[in-house]
Amino acid sequence: SWKQISTELEESWFDEIVLTTDKPSVIFVGGGKGVYRSKDGGISWSQLNINGWPEDSWCRALALDPSDNHKVYAQCYYKFSKSTDLGDHWETCDLVIGTAEFDLLTLVVDPQSPGVLYGGDVCIGIIKSENDGISWSTINQGINANHIFHSALDPHNPQVIAASTLIGAFVKQGENPWEVLDYYPSYTLVFDPQNALTLFAGFDGKLGKFNLVSGDTTYLKFPEQTVNAIALNSSNSEILYVGTEFYSLDRGGLYRSSDGGDNWKRVLVKSAPINVIKVDPHNHDIIYAGSGLFYAPVIMGNLYKSIDGGENWFMTSLGDMVINTIAINPKNPEILYVGSGAPGVDCARGVFKSVDRGNTWQWISDGLPLDSPIVDIELDPNYTQILYAATFDKGIFISRDGGEYWTLLGMSDYWAYDVTSSLFNKDVIQAQAPSSLVNRFYTGTASGLYQYSGAGTGMVMGMITDSSTGKGITGAQVTTDTGGAAYTVNGAYLLVTAAGVCTISISAEGYNSNSRVINVISGDTLSIDLTLTPLSLPGTVSGTITDFSTESPIEGATILVDPGGYSDKSVAEGSYNLRDVMPGTYTISVFKDGYSVGIEDGVVVTEGKTKYVNLKLSSLGTGSIEGVITDALSGEVIEGVEVIVDPGNFFTTTDFEGSYIISDIRAGIYTLYVSHEGYLPYLRANIKVIDNESVLINVELQPCPSSVLGLSNKKLKKLRRFRDEILSKNHMGRKWVSLFYLHAPTISNCIFSDPLFKSKLLELLNILIPKIEDILATERVSMPPQLINKAEECFQGLNHKHQLKTDINELFTILHDEEFLKQFNVILENQTQIPR
Repeated sequence: SWKQISTELEESWFDEIVLTTDKPSVIFVGGGKGVYRSKDGGISWSQLNINGWPEDSWCRALALDPSDNHKVYAQCYYKFSKSTDLGDHWETCDLVIGTAEFDLLTLVVDPQSPGVLYGGDVCIGIIKSENDGISWSTINQGINANHIFHSALDPHNPQVIAASTLIGAFVKQGENPWEVLDYYPSYTLVFDPQNALTLFAGFDGKLGKFNLVSGDTTYLKFPEQTVNAIALNSSNSEILYVGTEFYSLDRGGLYRSSDGGDNWKRVLVKSAPINVIKVDPHNHDIIYAGSGLFYAPVIMGNLYKSIDGGENWFMTSLGDMVINTIAINPKNPEILYVGSGAPGVDCARGVFKSVDRGNTWQWISDGLPLDSPIVDIELDPNYTQILYAATFDKGIFISRDGGEYWTLLGMSDYWAYDVTSSLFNKDVIQAQAPSSLVNRFYTGTASGLYQYSGAGTGMVMGMITDSSTGKGITGAQVTTDTGGAAYTVNGAYLLVTAAGVCTISISAEGYNSNSRVINVISGDTLSIDLTLTPLSLPGTVSGTITDFSTESPIEGATILVDPGGYSDKSVAEGSYNLRDVMPGTYTISVFKDGYSVGIEDGVVVTEGKTKYVNLKLSSLGTGSIEGVITDALSGEVIEGVEVIVDPGNFFTTTDFEGSYIISDIRAGIYTLYVSHEGYLPYLRANIKVIDNESVLINVELQPCPSSVLGLSNKKLKKLRRFRDEILSKNHMGRKWVSLFYLHAPTISNCIFSDPLFKSKLLELLNILIPKIEDILATERVSMPPQLINKAEECFQGLNHKHQLKTDINELFTILHDEEFLKQFNVILENQTQIPR
């Protein structure tokens, strides 16, 4: 079991708790407001002032040295701090590796080696310090980055791979380790098609050219904008095209250089980012560019085309979507592929294909998940009918027929950003058929860079048909227990799975499942055709029809079940029974003279089972609701009270005796609403009205505290304006208003029964209302001691009489909260910027 040990900590999240072993009463916590320390086992706390930390810093990495409990380590943003006296004094240094700053999620001290620390960073993984946090180094295997946005292979040497990541650009040559090119966030890069081991990389605010032979780095004279896409003329790498990100200086656009990057011309300006640029490999005057904002707030873009080397651009028919990737068939540039979509919004997703250089388009996404954007498409450079598509969060898919049908390859548990195919070995190409998986490719994800190889896998293909008709079944799911998955289109399927003995299973709605044990040979294609038997055993729908008001059975009611037109009539006991209803989802409708129609949607009938559905019909007869409304404190009747009954919006007011009656209400369930000036509103739900009967509901209305105090309309108007214009626009203010209305009946009762309490509250209001006038005139908000003392005196009196300790303490907290007053001042200074 648990109990709260302190309420002194500021409301926030807490990520770290550490305790000293030699002084168990000393506790440190780190969270959204920095680092706190308690010296009395958590009863009281103090926020520590750590040198060099920004204001309002958070702390997600906090640790004690097991060998010296006086030594404390803490990390915030890009600062690392150490204390040797249990947090009284701190030394702070920058937290960097090279030029890259980073932020730790966790921190631990080596218990066997004082001064050796390990930390975890969201971008670069595990890091280590051997000198008490003064300097750090990465200790990961492979590339020191998690978010891989783009990868590319050198066309002259596919053993050279480069990657753009959240923490910079990296390159790996053969078996050599990864090397960093630049520690700025990078989103795209491309190898020079004419010069081996030369690449261009785009960063957050700059564009670089890297010669991997000489090690020279040149930063081109590009506008200080975030580079999102790069393309080169394959026959003249002096001609470059660069697309910029949405939040760049000029929002989004496309630039061209004809002199290797010394000079640039902006040739396309758009409000959404240019995500991808591709140059036609056969006609370098034809260029394509895709735009759109992928992340929230999603902004739709378009596919643009230029036929004069980028001088002029026009929009193709593929528009009003987020264009993420473009692929051109290297052997037939008439054929283009485009991937589109964005996460979390309703927009066009999938793969589109053109066979006339972008003039017309066809959606080709059979087998692809319709709820995941396509972020990248890669063509097999030798067998161009083989395509690879990376979805954002549903895995990598392959098509062997030019995109007509897709099947999952893997990585379905990862967020993917790109897919890069390596070139075939020419000897392997001649020895293998195009149906085999002999290619190797890379995919960049939010969890690192992964390499896929077809080695150790095989393909299974075939037809899934209906056993009764022989026709192919669309939408059947085909899986193997070794990781393969696919859906059928007109009965056909293809899936990739690990080699070896496995079980293939097929399921489809309306059919019995089927499975078979198969043996998949690495590098081979296995043909497996299976049939599914329709679910043939019908179900039954049964139940009873009764009167809603009297609950007595109804005889002779007509029951219809659709689709299918099944029907029956209820017998004397109100029961009905419909046999031979095929499995499926139905709507049941019930008809009877003198009653409203009864409807039940979404009734699911399963094979060989009975579904019981009981319905109650409401009579078309009427009843009424009546009663007397009085003051809850004085007991006097109230005239002119508004009374509403819904549904139906029946309305009346009470007479001079406080009485009301609403008639001609059809039998059913209703809600009563009662309201009157100076009283709290009243609501009562689930009122059952029965034919030819009247429901008696007497109501005692609770007076508002302002009404019992006898405040003038002028003062009431100011108080309401203060509630609506000031308090309601602030989190703590809304909490204050909620607490007031929660205890309004108690406050009214105290005012009515205790003249002394009423007198004190009026004194408080006489001080408060002039202050409210100042606030409403947009002057600075302040709470003078006299006003706070009077408020606390009233609250203490209320608590003494009614034991409202918890909520009274919360009111005190709000009243003394300087942040509460600061936020109100923000409201007064700028009414359009309301703090959350």
